[in-house]
This record gives sequence, structure tokens and C-alpha cells, in this order.
Amino acid sequence: MGWIGLCVFLLACQPAEAPQATSRTVTDLLGRKVEVPVHPERLVASGPGALRILAYLGATGKVVGVEGVEHKLKTPYNLAHPELRELPVIGAGGPAHIGEGPDPEATLVTHPDLAVVAHLDIAAAEALQARLGVPVLVVSQGNLGQVDERLHHSLALLGEVLDLPERAAAVTQLVEAERDTLAARAASSPPLEGVYVGGVAFKGFQGLGSTTVSYLPLEVLGQPHLSQQLTGQGPYRTVDPEQLLAWQPRAVLLDASAREVVEAERLAHPGVYEGLDAFKGGRVYTVLPYNTYSTNLGTALADAWVIGAALLPEGFAGVDPAVEADRVYEQLLGVPVYSKLQAVYLAPAGGAGL
Repeated sequence: MGWIGLCVFLLACQPAEAPQATSRTVTDLLGRKVEVPVHPERLVASGPGALRILAYLGATGKVVGVEGVEHKLKTPYNLAHPELRELPVIGAGGPAHIGEGPDPEATLVTHPDLAVVAHLDIAAAEALQARLGVPVLVVSQGNLGQVDERLHHSLALLGEVLDLPERAAAVTQLVEAERDTLAARAASSPPLEGVYVGGVAFKGFQGLGSTTVSYLPLEVLGQPHLSQQLTGQGPYRTVDPEQLLAWQPRAVLLDASAREVVEAERLAHPGVYEGLDAFKGGRVYTVLPYNTYSTNLGTALADAWVIGAALLPEGFAGVDPAVEADRVYEQLLGVPVYSKLQAVYLAPAGGAGL
């Protein structure tokens, strides 16, 4: 056998390399087994929290389509990444369309290889996947205004799918470390008394009487507030003026989204506001709204720093809440956006009030 024949023979005897896998199977938040690309490069995001989780992971550069509502929202992740507002629209989105998922025809135009969707049930997720011919991965931020295991699970899942496990773990560790730091600082101060949270948005902007029994920034700080005394179903409540005057809160935390409504109320019903010592004494503190298309976790933590600096001076001595807020935003989103959010919501610097 000649040299050429020998070489051909030896090459023919070499074991063939096994073909590399192009997909793998993962389990989403609904318990569905989903076959996803090994290296997804073209993502669409739909539903409350889906795009936010991708932003926390630093994966917005892979997103090729978003809901129409994302072109309008003034959320931290949209302010940090304004290029998201220029992406093709895959459906209306927004509170009125929760549970619907993206529009299949509009989504297919973007040629995605993975759809990341929140707030779909199993039947809807399977139907969407069949229509798209593209894997649909369902994620969740968990209950509104809370931090629960579904957020951490979603971060870990997408971290695995997008080859970003270290980043997913870092976000979870950041959140837990921030909560521990805030709670420890707050514990070194006397407990708050007589704090009222008002103007909380619910199905639109509301007035001073709109409140909630579950307020994440104070929960992070381990501090009570007056609305926890209220009974009823769900997190939101409406307090009448007589109750506010009876409570006579020592301090009011006013959701910045309510500023215009509250100003109109003050003009129409001045007696209520003139009767509240917190307004007369300048103890009203404007805080950023953190529940916009699910929970903006960075804003809830930023609000906790603002509240701590304003109302818990023993534990927060020397703290500049704007600096701490931007530190949190930069770690979560890569960009400090606290001043941009203040400009959007007209909140005075440092959270000081009306």
C-alpha cells in the first residue's frame, strides 16, 4: 500500500466525532419540560417581569422584540436601556393583557429562537409554543410587591439557559445582602410609629387615601405602618379622610405617582390636609413607585434607603440615599438611574416631601 493509500486508510479508521447537541431540555416555572437552544441568541420578552429579569441578567442585547407597553413605561430597566423602546412590538402587553402572551404573527416577524413569557398558564404556553414553532419558557417574578423564590428560580433558570449562571447567582446574592444590610441598620434605631403609606397606585393613579397593607420597603426595614391595621382581602385598601384624621400619622410616605392627584385633592378638600399634622409639619416624604408592570426590585430597595435616611437617623447616620440607590441600580442594571427616575416622577432630591 502506498503512502497515499495508507493515509486514506488511517483517516478512515479515525472515530467520527459525535455531533454537538443543538438543544437541551429545561424545566420552566410551570413545571413544563421545554427544549431550548444550547445558545439562544434572539429573545422576545412578554408579560410582567419577563423583560426586567433579562435586564437583571444583562441579557438585553439578545432581545429582538418587546411588548408595546415597554415603549411607554418609565421603569428603571427601560431608563437604563432606552434602546429597548426601539425594538419591534410583539403585542400590546400591559395590565389589560396579562395572561394573553405575545401576538404570534408579530412575534414571528422578529425571528426569535426563544420566547421568555410571564403570567401564562400551561395550556396557553403550549398553544403559543405550537403557534410559534419556537420554545416558550415561562418565568415569574412572584407575587406583586414581594420577593419570593419564584424570582430566584427564574433568575437561575434563565441564567442556565443563557449561559449566565454566575450573573444569576450574583443578582440573588445582591438582593439578599441588601435586605440584610437594610434590616441590620433599621434594627439599630427605635421602631417607627405612626407612619402612613398613601397615594399607592392601583389600576391607575390614586389619591392620599389609597394604601396597601403590604409595603415592601418597610417590610425590608422590618418596620410597621398604620395600614397594617386594616382588614379585607388583597393588598390594597382605601382609607377615608375621617380615619386619616383619627390616625393623625406622624409621617406620610407618599407614592410619587400620586403627586398630581394629591395636589388636586388639596385644592378641592383643604380641610383634610390642613388637619393632618404631617402635612403641616413637613413630614411628608415622596418615594418612588416600585410596582410598575410587576415589582421593580431596585426601586423598592432604593425607597428603603430613602425611608431609612429620613425616619431612622440612628441606623442611617451619614447615609446619602441617592448614592445608595444608584449603587443598587448600577449593580442590578449596569446603569445608575435614580436621578432619571426622580426627574420622571418629580420627586425632590433625597426623597424629601411636599
